[in-house]
Amino acid sequence: MKKLFLTFFMITGLFCGGFAQQTREPSAQTSLKLLLVPATLATLGVIIETLPSGSELGKIRMQQHFGPGAGHMHNHGDDYLEFAPAGAALLLPLILKTPHKSETGEFLAKSAVSHVLSFGILESMKRGFDHERPDGGRYSFPSGHTTVAFLGAQILFLEYKDTNKWLAYGAYPVAVFVGIDRAINNRHWYSDIFVGAALGMAVPTLVYWAKDKLFPARSAAERQEAHYSAYLTPSLGRQSQGLSLVVNF
Repeated sequence: MKKLFLTFFMITGLFCGGFAQQTREPSAQTSLKLLLVPATLATLGVIIETLPSGSELGKIRMQQHFGPGAGHMHNHGDDYLEFAPAGAALLLPLILKTPHKSETGEFLAKSAVSHVLSFGILESMKRGFDHERPDGGRYSFPSGHTTVAFLGAQILFLEYKDTNKWLAYGAYPVAVFVGIDRAINNRHWYSDIFVGAALGMAVPTLVYWAKDKLFPARSAAERQEAHYSAYLTPSLGRQSQGLSLVVNF
């Protein structure tokens, strides 16, 4: 149990410490430097996955050292908490008045794109590699629970990193717990967890970066002066009916 707590605090420190070094200067633009932490995690995961089974750093020995103990009982903490970071990112703007990066519509769009892309990549990897789980199940690599948890934590970080550090980093310990709990429940190897965390962090970072590059944020004055108009036109025919929507902005 002491080893598990040590692992938890070491991994949490890696995330928070790495991001603290990269976000000293507030910026409206999302920097690709934020990919350094997920790239490091992905590299560690691949190394652990590919090392010989007898190696001290191989996934089997790591599972023996930091996995379930004798007579362990399965818990459902990971099943419930995997959605907590994403839920916090969605609800906090409604509860708190702390400024954050995106307007509601923009936030929902970036969040939806991040989840769809992550799910697509995740399922492709799971079925493409088809690695066996520690408990004998299929589709182990990478961990879906960990991906979902870190995706939510990363979105929260990207929204609040320039305005409130407590909110920005607050979901990472939850995501770390979800990942470690997958190993405790004998559902995943640590290589699955590292790569799942990397995937969950990298995808929303790329989505936010792409949005900032392709559609730069407008100032408050520009948003006030912006003119929006919408036209809804029905179309009727003998064999078809429909509506056409035109939005100008």
